[in-house]
Amino acid sequence: MAGDPLAKRTRKPCKAGREPLPLSAAQALLRDLFILTAKIDQLLVSS
Repeated sequence: MAGDPLAKRTRKPCKAGREPLPLSAAQALLRDLFILTAKIDQLLVSS
């Protein structure tokens, strides 16, 4: 009984989770980088 749910869980995230997870993670990282660069630019300009 433990093998069935595990197999289903490993199959679902691999196919369905592979595409959305990297995209959302990449978008979040890019957004964080843009925000950080914007803050640094503001600090440099203000100083």
